[in-house]
Amino acid sequence: MRLDVEFELLFRLSSDSNKWLAVVKGLPGGGKSRATLSNLINYSRAVKVVYSAPLRSLRDYWANYFGMEVIKSRDELCPAIKLVEEDNVLDYLVACAEVCSNCNGNCEFKELFKNFIRSKHGSFALTHKMLMVLYLATPVAFKNALLVIDEADSLFEQWSIVCELDKVKYLLKYGDRIAKRVVRRLVKNCIAFGKWVFFKPVVPLARVTFLVSATLIPEFLELMPIPEDVPCRTFYVKSEFKDRLVWNCSLLKWEERESWTPKALEFIEAHLTGRVGIASRNYRLTKAIHDYFQNKYEVTSDYYHEKPKRDAKIIVWTTRGKWYRGISLPDTDVIFCFYQYPLDAPPLNPYLIKAIDERDVKYFQLLNDAVNVQSYFRSNRIRRREHIMYFMDRRGYTALNRVFPRAWVRKCKREWFRLCN
Repeated sequence: MRLDVEFELLFRLSSDSNKWLAVVKGLPGGGKSRATLSNLINYSRAVKVVYSAPLRSLRDYWANYFGMEVIKSRDELCPAIKLVEEDNVLDYLVACAEVCSNCNGNCEFKELFKNFIRSKHGSFALTHKMLMVLYLATPVAFKNALLVIDEADSLFEQWSIVCELDKVKYLLKYGDRIAKRVVRRLVKNCIAFGKWVFFKPVVPLARVTFLVSATLIPEFLELMPIPEDVPCRTFYVKSEFKDRLVWNCSLLKWEERESWTPKALEFIEAHLTGRVGIASRNYRLTKAIHDYFQNKYEVTSDYYHEKPKRDAKIIVWTTRGKWYRGISLPDTDVIFCFYQYPLDAPPLNPYLIKAIDERDVKYFQLLNDAVNVQSYFRSNRIRRREHIMYFMDRRGYTALNRVFPRAWVRKCKREWFRLCN
């Protein structure tokens, strides 16, 4: 059945009191966002159509393309808050509270906030951070809305928050009305351990919530706090996956890097073909790769450069690093994929290890697999081309098979090698 017909049926089945969840899956670069928005934008004459993106650049791109109103963040509207540089959502709210407590002027952000709440129809674009602030503060504003969450796994990663308990208490005491509402909703689903608090992610539920992602799987959604009476359907945006997959059956442990790093670099050099992309597991490895190849080839990496050099033969980016999202990378012929183990990455905090239960551990594992696979496709976007993907760690190949449907992977040419004994 055509996607527009499927969406119309879903719209008719749903209502203010009968919420639905829809997962839109497709390959990276396969046109998921365009297909979803193209088939929903006309509903904005009757209801609110809200598009959420992980980055402002992506928000602005689709807002301009479809003529949506942009709901800007505080720092885009307020010169004082523009100086706030906190990445963590709770730290950002604390910093905003400190600035706003001394402000007596008219707040453009709050007026924008109120206008969005009052609106009965129209199309809007915002970032994941703004989506959750709006949703947690006033969920009723999404009651009769079609909500499109692009790169949905990124939303859950951003809102898996670890912060100090004192900051939560500060916001509850000194935060503005919006911040207090956000924190009160978050604390309903959190784990406290000593002076630390872990806020589990919240799934925003509108009339229909569309989770657009290449890597979101049913097992992941089963671990989310979604009411049992909310039905879910999955739609697939058709695109062709014909890459050649070559995987290392060895496991590359970071503590054993002295033994496998030279072998990995030699393997990459022996299999350089055309233009090459490398998804590195952390900045130390990114630096090692860049230093090894810089005297032989034109190399660009997010360790040394703010923006990628367009004429570089080798492009190295770090999973969850500066080029992981928001920077356009050219399509490459070959991609070498390292696996970032969860404890290498910011979302997991050692203080949580004693506090989280088995479901939380599985949640982080699946989220980490999704993040790694997203990284592998940063320079693998043109679906009509055949790429070669070398998985340098068997966990990376396992992650791909876990988050992609078997039907996609089964059509690819596959072979294995052994890097280490």
